[in-house]
Formats: sequence, C-alpha cells, structure tokens
Amino acid sequence: MRTHALLTRYACAAMTSIMLLGLGTAAKAQDLPSFMAPIAGRPASSPAETATKNVLALNTMMFELYDDAASVFKANLLSKHPVILGLFSGAGGRFILYRPGMAPLEAPSVPIVYQLLKSVGHSTMALTEIVGPYLDNAANQSWRSSMAAYRARMKAALDGLDATAMPPDWRGNNRAILENNIAFMDDCLAKGSITFAGGRDLPRSKARC
Repeated sequence: MRTHALLTRYACAAMTSIMLLGLGTAAKAQDLPSFMAPIAGRPASSPAETATKNVLALNTMMFELYDDAASVFKANLLSKHPVILGLFSGAGGRFILYRPGMAPLEAPSVPIVYQLLKSVGHSTMALTEIVGPYLDNAANQSWRSSMAAYRARMKAALDGLDATAMPPDWRGNNRAILENNIAFMDDCLAKGSITFAGGRDLPRSKARC
C-alpha cells in the first residue's frame, strides 16, 4: 500500500510539472522529459497478446452479467415464493424465512446445550481426521503434534464438563466419549503408531491402537 501511494504521488507530481512547463496534453511521447520514462514509457503488445486479452475479457464480463441476472432472478423468486435460507455454523447456524411481501423472519438460536452436545459428538469425528492419513504408517510421525494439541483441548473439555449448562443426567455419556477419545490418543502417542484395528475400536470404551 505504501509503494502504491508513493507511485501515485510521483505520477501526480510529474504530470503537474508537465503542465507547468507548458507541455499540456498535446505533448508527444518523444517530447516528454526523462523523469517521465517510468510512467509514460511505451508498452509493447503483439497482435496475438491483444487478441488473447480480448477473448479472455469475454469470460470476465460474463461474471458481471451473471451478477446482474442473479439480482433479477433473486427479486423475482422472493416476490413469488417463500424461501428458507440456512447458514450453518458451529453455534447451530441461522435460519431465515423470506416470504413474499413480508419482512424476513429469523428462527431463534439453538440453546447452548445443543452446541455442547454437538461439540462433544464431533470431537471423535475430528480425531479420525488426525489418524486417518497415518494408519499403519509408523515411519511417519507428523501426526503427533496435532494429536497432542487436540488431546490438551479434549482434557480441558473433560475437566470442565460438570460446570457446563448440560443437564447432569446427560453428562455421563459425554464424559465417556471424551475419556475414550483421550485413552485412544494416549495409547497412540505412547506406541508411536496408529493402526487400523485401533481406529476401528475408537468408539468403544476400551479403544486401543
């Protein structure tokens, strides 16, 4: 940004100098002073290069036309049909109902307990993303740092589980999931390997690598 600003200021100053010298807009390139060379140099372009740019410009303009048409299609659709827009996220997302001739209506956010259950449930899924690429490949140890970092997160979640807004009678199942995940990770880190058999047994109470 700084370089761009300096070049812009240089160009403006150079053009001002030309006007003050009386060269004006009618000045020819060969009459320009030497300090204008970085700005007013004659670019070279072959007929093939020009033709290629002209053809490629069709694709660039296509996206502009798509945007214009999309605005028309969107207005027509929303004026005649109800549409539910789902914006998904880790917090449960947002759902907005668009009705013809009416203001958008947004659904209430999901309760925090939903987010807690979803996070615990996804923890095992995320663990498979760590181990999947390294099954039965003991020579590759690049997974260890990711697993150790995720284990620390898992242990923090387990330690604070009872302090969350989750109903007490739901905590036992979620505690078992987190404990099983940690046991699996500890075994893999201790052995320095991830086996297919261990990954298959991950959801069980005594997961082993």
